[in-house]
Amino acid sequence: MIIEVEDRFCKAAEQCPGVLENLEQAAERDDAIHEVEERTWDGLLEVGREMIASYIEKQGEDVARPEVIEHEGKKLRRLPQRRTRRYVSVFGPTPFERGVYATRETQRREVIPLDAKLGMPEGETSYLLQKWSGAKCAEESYKEPRGTFLEILGFGQSVNGLEDMAERAARHADTYFAEQAPVDRAEKVRERTAHERRTIVAIMDGESKLRDLREAKIPHAVGILDIWHVTEYLWKLAYCFDAEGSDEAKAFVEIYLRKILEGNVDRTTPAVPLQGTDDHRPNAGHVSNVPTTQRHVGKRAPQDARTVRA
Repeated sequence: MIIEVEDRFCKAAEQCPGVLENLEQAAERDDAIHEVEERTWDGLLEVGREMIASYIEKQGEDVARPEVIEHEGKKLRRLPQRRTRRYVSVFGPTPFERGVYATRETQRREVIPLDAKLGMPEGETSYLLQKWSGAKCAEESYKEPRGTFLEILGFGQSVNGLEDMAERAARHADTYFAEQAPVDRAEKVRERTAHERRTIVAIMDGESKLRDLREAKIPHAVGILDIWHVTEYLWKLAYCFDAEGSDEAKAFVEIYLRKILEGNVDRTTPAVPLQGTDDHRPNAGHVSNVPTTQRHVGKRAPQDARTVRA
């Protein structure tokens, strides 16, 4: 049985004695453990790369090669030249050749039996490497994972390759989440804190439905108002009076945001119509996007002909 396996995967089998031989030589020299670890890791990566290549080669030998096949009502011919596919596993690049079926030489590849048999990914990166890369890219920029894999695996994907991989994965996001069972986040919070004394914080904007939901689901949570949306509206309002990027606009936002943070909302939002008629000033008409739930008071005419509400 062992001889049969070695014959079938001889290239991979030839690599294993080399790793053990290096280990024996290191023991004779009394090498430091970190040196042994590094050389062993490099050797195992090479063994893994040969094992993947041998497996692909063996699967390719078992694929039928008829001259003509029928696919979706069309007759496809096996092209005379085999095509090379680039494949990158966690052990490194492992390109391989395979037969392709199409109606003619210049047509896109209709059927590739070996790819289908192997369950190859859409791109050139293996599913395991995609999983590792995705986890790193979720925490860091695309540049950092490349350096990490280069240090550990001896090769690194390009930034463009990582971006393409993330873009392909994003196409399936809606389908993935649609298949997941709904999760009651509030219940999860209660389960985690059932036996612990922790302060739960709920960050939300001023939507009353969110406050009602918090009181119903996690009444002990401390509600914190998300100031982000308010700040956006203040900037929009500031640009009704002053040019974008100006020091006056920055001062405007700083003054009124400070008042809101200090709890002086009533001083910031009394209902006072502001008059202005010069529709040719910068940002005229811009205030149409500002919500009508609050009103702003100011001494200057806005750069819009209508009443300003923020």
